[in-house]
Amino acid sequence: GNKPIFFINAFALGPWATGMNVSMSLVDVSILKSTGPDVKKIENTLNFFGPKYTYILAGYPPFLKTLIDNANVDWKKYDITAFYGGEGMSEGLRAYIGKAFKKIYGSYGASDLEINIAAENDFTISLRTLLTKNKALHKKIVRHGTLPMIFQYNPLDYYIETNPKGELIITLCRASNIAPKVRYNIHDLGHVMRFPELKSVLKECGLTV
Repeated sequence: GNKPIFFINAFALGPWATGMNVSMSLVDVSILKSTGPDVKKIENTLNFFGPKYTYILAGYPPFLKTLIDNANVDWKKYDITAFYGGEGMSEGLRAYIGKAFKKIYGSYGASDLEINIAAENDFTISLRTLLTKNKALHKKIVRHGTLPMIFQYNPLDYYIETNPKGELIITLCRASNIAPKVRYNIHDLGHVMRFPELKSVLKECGLTV
């Protein structure tokens, strides 16, 4: 849109690396207010600055629900995109908080590795929603039984493997990192599926991209 971007960082601050890294990453590219997970501060911020901005509000999934349940804000007046990390989100919770936020996107990462390795987008969210309904597709894509989060990433920045236990092994490919990570295991279950492979699976299930 044409409105200026106002970023509200509701990740925990202080000693927590994610909240501080988000602040440092965005301070030069948008209007930024780092409130931490504080309902009253965010409520006051939105009511004071009003709906003249496009807001991006970043925080942990449980806090986003707490915020919309408790803040005295007329959410319909605002153009707010929610951005979450730290843990997964069910599609039920996404639908619930969708009454306040125009869009809800997740980021995959870890404070001890990198905070934004991969991200959701409209395609990955649609695919995940489809997995809740299409058993044939679920059987072909899902390897660990439960509904996974689905992200896309840049393979020029990260090389991602899976070990025999089904855990993601991640290597940062940029030589500029102060502390290089090579085959780093953060013990998250998952696997990589290349986009051409995914398109073939979708075609087998009568679906197209």
